[in-house]
Amino acid sequence: MSTKLEKLDRNNWESLHNLATIMYLDRQCYEFAAALNQGLGWEMKGLMTGSIVEPVIRHVLVRSPYGKLRDERGIVSETDIGKPFEINKIILRSVTLEDLRKVRPVYDEAIQQASIKAQALWPELPWNENTFHGKTLAFMNDLEAICRKHGVWIRAPYPMAQIILDKAYGDEGFRISPSLTGQYLFDRVI
Repeated sequence: MSTKLEKLDRNNWESLHNLATIMYLDRQCYEFAAALNQGLGWEMKGLMTGSIVEPVIRHVLVRSPYGKLRDERGIVSETDIGKPFEINKIILRSVTLEDLRKVRPVYDEAIQQASIKAQALWPELPWNENTFHGKTLAFMNDLEAICRKHGVWIRAPYPMAQIILDKAYGDEGFRISPSLTGQYLFDRVI
């Protein structure tokens, strides 16, 4: 059996999606689009309003290599892009993170937070290996190989208890101790 990637259950997905829509549709869409751009390598597209002389980037999405547009709502048709903003004439222009930062501050920390939410919403997308999702998959594949090699498997102490993987925060290691059942308990040491 190999490592299996599962999506969020329906209730948790809907809760996170609703939160992402509130946060990113009309407030931090720049950060969400930048997270998708950096995590997937897809081109950012700005929904433009204003005049030809002074266009304004009203909303930002990404376009997949297959031509699909995506933002915090998921895949969005060109006819639906402007609906939440009451924009009927859709003008999309390629934009960069530098373009967005000329309009207002776009912080790397906010992009990272948006990235974590996007990866949780759509783990099936082809996330780059440098994303937390990509690193987690690589780690789990390596861990599975190590477990197979040594015949030792990590599991929860009882059914339905979950093991948590987290980002590294510095010089860390593991602490292991035997249990009365002959299994070993382990935890991270910082």
